[in-house]
Amino acid sequence: MTDKKSKVGRPTKYKPEYCEMLVDFFNKEPTAELTDKGHIIVNGKLPTFEGFAKLLQISVDTLHEWKKVNPEFSESYTRAKAMQRDVMIQNGLTGAYNPAFTKFVLSCNHDMHETTNQNVSAEVSEKASSRHFVDGD
Repeated sequence: MTDKKSKVGRPTKYKPEYCEMLVDFFNKEPTAELTDKGHIIVNGKLPTFEGFAKLLQISVDTLHEWKKVNPEFSESYTRAKAMQRDVMIQNGLTGAYNPAFTKFVLSCNHDMHETTNQNVSAEVSEKASSRHFVDGD
């Protein structure tokens, strides 16, 4: 008997160079320009994890699996997500992206939620009450 564990299933398509490819794919400056009619045109597409998975001909689920088992890929994924967030925020602030769309994507993909803080105060007063106990003897 051998001490080696036999690998079951399809071999991974993961390659270490995908870490740098992922960061490069998301490393896009938020750019927009105004037309002569005052319309905003966004130069380039918003980089997405779905787009990167399509480029590699894999599923997004595979990217998530790679994050779990490859610490260096997990780090690259985190950096790419931060880059995507920055592009969304910058293009949302300049009006290059529709505000409702920007808010939706940031809420769904980046855990950014609108919150409202409320201060509630209440005054409690004690009523004076007396209790009388009667001995049943």
